[in-house]
Amino acid sequence: MLSSTTTLHLRPRPPPVTDDHPGKFYIP
Repeated sequence: MLSSTTTLHLRPRPPPVTDDHPGKFYIP
């Protein structure tokens, strides 16, 4: 949970990395 919050805070607009790991970078 902390990881997702940090990632979202650092990058409000995550790149299209759904091919690699959609849950690792951005969790809808």
